[in-house]
Amino acid sequence: MVSRFYRAPEILLGCHYDTKIDIWSLGCTLYEIYTGKILFPGRNNNEMIKLIMQVKGKFPQKILKRGQFTNHYFNEKGQFFSHEIDNISKKEYIKELEIPQNPTKDLLHMLKTSYNSNTEDEKNLVLFKDFLEKCLHLDPNKRFSAVEALCHPFIEFNPLLHK
Repeated sequence: MVSRFYRAPEILLGCHYDTKIDIWSLGCTLYEIYTGKILFPGRNNNEMIKLIMQVKGKFPQKILKRGQFTNHYFNEKGQFFSHEIDNISKKEYIKELEIPQNPTKDLLHMLKTSYNSNTEDEKNLVLFKDFLEKCLHLDPNKRFSAVEALCHPFIEFNPLLHK
């Protein structure tokens, strides 16, 4: 269907999906083009969900309730089943993690540290971050549509895109 690094959360959780998965993939791809790094470089779906939550925060409960596979990743209390590898035995074990409501990683900071921007670029970088946030909304109903993405100020007024 789609490469793991660009896979939308609704696919990972087993929810109904539509063309909004392509908007998620677009956001991941643009981040990678800009930084040269994969935004969510998980080894498997479990790690992908963990990395997504670091950048996007805790999943809304209504999204988790819709997921066919939610019980593979979360308990009834909403704690995440993180598959960890023991450093000594090298065996996998499951650690239940309490996920904070807000992200633990800041997307703007991630963008800034990946590129030496000057103050002139700062406005475009803030617009780019806003654009990515709207492409990467956890709730596909709140995620950009293609038309909304094309009307975003980062696309509409970016002088770098209209030379």
